Amino acid sequence: MLYKHDAARFITGLGLGAAMPTMISVVGDEANEKNRGKLNSLMYCGLPVGAIFVASLAILLPEIKWQTLFLIGGLTPLLLIPFMAIILKDKPKAVTLNHTVTETVPNMAQVLFKDQQYKKTLPLWTGFFFTLMINYILISWLPNLLMEQGLEKQQAFMVMLVFQVGAVIGTLGLGYLLDRLKLWQLAAIIYSGLFIALSLLFTTTYIPMLIIAGVMGGIFSTGGQSILYGISPIFYSGTGKVTGVGSAISLGRLGAMTGPLLTGKILALGVGTTGILVASLPAVIISAIAVATLSHYKSTLK
Repeated sequence: MLYKHDAARFITGLGLGAAMPTMISVVGDEANEKNRGKLNSLMYCGLPVGAIFVASLAILLPEIKWQTLFLIGGLTPLLLIPFMAIILKDKPKAVTLNHTVTETVPNMAQVLFKDQQYKKTLPLWTGFFFTLMINYILISWLPNLLMEQGLEKQQAFMVMLVFQVGAVIGTLGLGYLLDRLKLWQLAAIIYSGLFIALSLLFTTTYIPMLIIAGVMGGIFSTGGQSILYGISPIFYSGTGKVTGVGSAISLGRLGAMTGPLLTGKILALGVGTTGILVASLPAVIISAIAVATLSHYKSTLK
């Protein structure tokens, strides 16, 4: 039975891991510099909307089994396949009669590092790793950390619910700002807000303040993550775009695994939420610097 569960998790990971780079590439092909943030945010906000939907079902139907929730989440996308087949059609390509140009597919090292491409790749990887590390600490551990601070279970899950509401607001709002602000300005907003949100979440037990902090955490952690998804395609071109975006997302997934594991280790040491805060805030600062570094390269691609 354990083997079957592990196999199911692995197959699920393959599907989810491939879905996001594919959708980012599709959106990137349709977007331009004026609407990139809007289109990406509309696509990405489906994640927190889905989380809110599942949380609402769990609240409204307390007897519902987790297996039923998984079936709803797994079967619903299958119903969208016919619509996607109609809407997502390949763009017609111009036919050249005189000669045919064969585009050479570069290897991964060339895509990521050749011709000073590393100056874009490494900051992008850094931003993905630490931003998703923070985001998944909050997604995986926030209710438990709040109960560690003395909150009741219902109060902790209420903060988690408003966190997902904030995620929708942040994904849409920051996507709108991405089309209008310089990247370094947006990075300053995102990571300053995230710094404040984490400080409040892990130092207070006052419920109204925690609700505000929960909304802020959703806005700036999930919203900041969506901005990284939105900007990553512009730093790579042609046949190397999927490779570049996929590598960045892979580094982000490593951060997503590291965050919850690190949280568990810190709690095992007995230092509580203070230790989580001390470990998280430097990651916020590093992410801010990395994303702001990319601002120069983004401006030259307009």
